Amino acid sequence: MLLHTSQIMFDICLSEKSGTFLNNKTIQAIREISETVETFPAVDDITSLINTDFPDGSSEGMSVEALVSDDFTGTEEEIAQLKTNLLDWPDMFENSLYSKDFKSTQILVVINKDASHEEKNAIYDGIVEFTQSYDWLEVRVAGDPVLSHDAEIFMIADLTALIPLVLLVLLVSLYLAFHRMGGTLLPMITVLITTIWTVGLMAMFGVAFSIVSTCLPVLLIAIGSAYGIHVMTHYYTEMRNLKKKISREEHKDLVISSVQVVFKPVILAGFTTIVGFSSIITSPIVPLKTFGLFSTIGTVIALILSLSFIPALMIAGFKEKSEKKSAIKLESKILKREEQSHRRMEAIYNKLSNHTVGILVTTALVVILSAYGLTQMNIESALIDYFPKDSSLRVNADYISDHFAGTNTFNVVVKGEQPGDVIDPRVLNEMDKLKEYLLENNPDIGKIMTYADFIKRMNQIMNFPADENTENFGNYDDYESVDAGSFFGDDSADSGSFFGDDDDSADSGSFFGDDDSNDDSSDEELAEATPVTFEPLSMTDDLTWSTLIDLARKVVNENGDGEFTITDLTNEVEKAFNVRGKAYYEIPTDLSKYPAGSNEELKNLISQYLLLYSGSLDKFSDDSLEPTQVRMLVQIKVSDTATVAKILDDVNSYAATHFPENITIENSGIAEMTKALTDMITGSQIKSLLTALLAVFLIVSIAYKSPVAGFYGIIPLFLSILINFGLMGLTGINLDMITALIASIAIGVGVDYTIHFISRYKLERLKSDDLNLVTKNTILSSGKAIITNAVSVGLGFAVLVFSQFVVLRYIGALVAIIMLTSSVAALTVLPALLNMFKPKFISKK
Repeated sequence: MLLHTSQIMFDICLSEKSGTFLNNKTIQAIREISETVETFPAVDDITSLINTDFPDGSSEGMSVEALVSDDFTGTEEEIAQLKTNLLDWPDMFENSLYSKDFKSTQILVVINKDASHEEKNAIYDGIVEFTQSYDWLEVRVAGDPVLSHDAEIFMIADLTALIPLVLLVLLVSLYLAFHRMGGTLLPMITVLITTIWTVGLMAMFGVAFSIVSTCLPVLLIAIGSAYGIHVMTHYYTEMRNLKKKISREEHKDLVISSVQVVFKPVILAGFTTIVGFSSIITSPIVPLKTFGLFSTIGTVIALILSLSFIPALMIAGFKEKSEKKSAIKLESKILKREEQSHRRMEAIYNKLSNHTVGILVTTALVVILSAYGLTQMNIESALIDYFPKDSSLRVNADYISDHFAGTNTFNVVVKGEQPGDVIDPRVLNEMDKLKEYLLENNPDIGKIMTYADFIKRMNQIMNFPADENTENFGNYDDYESVDAGSFFGDDSADSGSFFGDDDDSADSGSFFGDDDSNDDSSDEELAEATPVTFEPLSMTDDLTWSTLIDLARKVVNENGDGEFTITDLTNEVEKAFNVRGKAYYEIPTDLSKYPAGSNEELKNLISQYLLLYSGSLDKFSDDSLEPTQVRMLVQIKVSDTATVAKILDDVNSYAATHFPENITIENSGIAEMTKALTDMITGSQIKSLLTALLAVFLIVSIAYKSPVAGFYGIIPLFLSILINFGLMGLTGINLDMITALIASIAIGVGVDYTIHFISRYKLERLKSDDLNLVTKNTILSSGKAIITNAVSVGLGFAVLVFSQFVVLRYIGALVAIIMLTSSVAALTVLPALLNMFKPKFISKK
């Protein structure tokens, strides 16, 4: 039973470079590829031209044979018959086994759900290697295993290229900040150890790298250096204030005192960063949870090393000769640069100091624009969107979606309470109507295949006209007196072989049971229905213009849009003349068309079809005769979850109002999982965001012994997060599993700027009542450190714009923007509000 088969699939698309695939050479290639792939132990099932059943029949009954027989030799007659058979059942074969232009065909390979990553990669590599010899074919492979395979290659490329690049960026930043080897190398050593230990712990506990964790080393290198920078900055400041040479013991005391001074702010900054990252651990999404856990661990390691390992190296590496003339000359150059930097900061303050109202008005306008952008933000979780549009993965998937039914799929499983409930004609008819409803209202659906399609096909086959056979298929002139009685019988056609021999009432005793079955009280109205009245036109009837126009009007009415194609009209003509039973390609529900007195008898008719059917229905039902569950396979041409969500909503709303009470509907599959992942992203994002903001509020409130301080502490964070989400909405960047990290990164890192500013502002406020002077001194002292930190972290993350993954490029750009907005908000909006409202927690006492 394959009803609940694995949803892990390879889609192998074979396209002729010239001509169609309907030739012996290509069909034999399909056979060879199918048989080779089938040898892999992890392969559960294969669907291709060479192993697909074709239900057919004649006036003699039903037969099920292979579309391509084992002794297929590719003669012109065999090729023509194959094409005829494919076209005869488009509901099952079109855009599934063949593209409309017949240039391409598919091989669908289902992989065991317990298959390992290595087994999937082995299958993919085997497919690629084996198909290289078919040089007349374009071979395209898509599916989730391909996505995982290519993601692994992209991750290795990113880790190989981005880690050296971010180290180079950090190296340059540190050298420009300190102009000393010690100030450059010590923070570098710290982040290297932090990264190695963190990644080593992941390996130790068997945690695999994912697309999300690819940016973890970059994050640790960019953020982990900040604490060491604080220590080194204060150390060099103390060294510059000395006017004499110092001994080793004096140097040791200086290092210890420097660490003591920065200990509290560094611990507070580190703790808020840890809170920001640990909030991600609350996510139910495993890759996010893993990222949150190990980014938290890495931050803790970096914090501990910055406050212990760096001071230890400074003490151990001290040399008295470091105070020679060359060093003094270097110090002079550094002081000159710092004076230039001081003047630049003073100029910035002078430009901002007289524009408090303008700053607040501008902030309000930015908030309004960002709020609008927030309403435009799209929540998405399709992993294929992480890859560039020109990547082979996207190109192949797009080709398959354009020429076939799409690679994004989900199942609609229809369940009954008792065996056989789901073959009730009313249930099957609603399943068929659900298919029509979904196709009509969702143009992005490429195809829907259902269990009901098989029942319709069986009904068609068992109602072939009496003298029709496959040889005269399609030639109307060869048909003579086509009589519907060939299956159900009338006064002039013997149907006893199927329904009994009673000429008066088309007795169904041998099939439906006793005559008193018509007395079923639940089907009282059906039992009173008129006996068989449907009779298709005979091939001896003239197809007049009047008849043709009536059929065309019927097609127009059914299409609803006033338009129809020649194919539509041809199908209607074939139904009218019951060509190959086309008038019976339906679920048998009409008692006026079938010799049954109740719905139960129609259900018995379907049971008889199933008994006669010799093919396999395992992929669409859990039992061949009395299934409890049957399924619909929905294939979608696009990957966006908004489309999937609408389709799922349509399924659920239709099922709730049309299916009987004893029938339930369950959606499952890749597309449904993607939609569920999107819902989880939304919920976890809100939860982690609120958790982190609340934690920051509490930390700042406790640190300054005032809840008002906590409120001021989250204002710059709120603004930067709102601007980030607004920008994402305005630029069309999706909120997905990876971009959802940005808010937590913004909180974890951005709060440092607020803490540093408030701390310094409070210190300056204790010295003076002149708020302008307080603000100026705060910006001149802390402003440089805030900007330096924001630039270094922003540039570190900006390295991600060179990632192989589109989504990581977004992360790099957005985090860099957040560092800018949060630092600017801390230096502009925060002092404006502090000066305007003069909160008590920061007032001079």
